[in-house]
Amino acid sequence: MGKGEAEPFVAVQPEFGLRRLMDEPCRAADGQPWIVFESTEIVSVESLAATDFGVAIVPSPLPNRADPEVARIPLRDGRAHRVIGSTWLKAGPLPPMSARFAEFVVSGRWDRRRPQPYVSDA
Repeated sequence: MGKGEAEPFVAVQPEFGLRRLMDEPCRAADGQPWIVFESTEIVSVESLAATDFGVAIVPSPLPNRADPEVARIPLRDGRAHRVIGSTWLKAGPLPPMSARFAEFVVSGRWDRRRPQPYVSDA
């Protein structure tokens, strides 16, 4: 964990999968983050980090959603990833937005380990 152990952390609550991305590398390094605030909202965690309330581990935002006040440093730990999944009924067509999301998940464009441009129709 190194120098990060002395830094205050702002985090999502323990029951969130994103929290595992912080807790597991800390445990592996025999460290314990100093958590000064927990939230249920990623945007709240990011906003508090932007005000220098603490360090936060959050997903990379879409370019139009990035807070310019936040300094982003990519995680180097290969274990820091999230698994996502989606299910839908095969009977009948999906609504248009659901179909676009399903295509996005299946395409793998969300996987930053395989750089591919994301083009939005919006």
